Amino acid sequence: MRYSPSTRGFYPEIISYPNLPEDIITVTDAEHKAVINKPDGATVEVKDGKIKIILPKEKTTEEKLSALKTIVNGNIKAKSSQLLSTLTGNVTPEERDTWPEKVIAAKASVDAQEATEEAIALFKDEADALGKTVLERCERALELRQKYLTLVGLVAGFKTKLELEVTQADTIEKVQKINDKISDEAQTLIDDFMG
Repeated sequence: MRYSPSTRGFYPEIISYPNLPEDIITVTDAEHKAVINKPDGATVEVKDGKIKIILPKEKTTEEKLSALKTIVNGNIKAKSSQLLSTLTGNVTPEERDTWPEKVIAAKASVDAQEATEEAIALFKDEADALGKTVLERCERALELRQKYLTLVGLVAGFKTKLELEVTQADTIEKVQKINDKISDEAQTLIDDFMG
């Protein structure tokens, strides 16, 4: 078997290659197997025509803790987004993102008892689809405002509480326990809100 450090590839002798890399070396079956089965993160070096497997440096506890915290915070963020979707029903993230803007436009329209240009831009398609006026959709948005604010507050509190716990955790075991309870705490929040 042949190996090229520059391409990091093997070239069996049974195949006739028109152009082999200039740094090609012959390797033993044992060296070939060692490269194929090298541990994740290990690198291959060639020194004096021999293959050497360089094992990755063991991460420190602090590095492992930091990496785990990043993963768990990502899990918290994903669960928070999923939780908001569960609690708000069939609403797309794009629709949720426009709610604060819609509430402001709805309030201006209801106060004026006339749909503003901004409200028309935000509510017209929805009003037409439901056979309602833009002003009626504005009134409904204001009725739902408190429920929306409650949901957003609950999810933000859930997310912030867990992120704070992750920040304060000083061991891998503590961070793992936080990760293990994310789904249970989300389900409790759903049950409390629905029940």
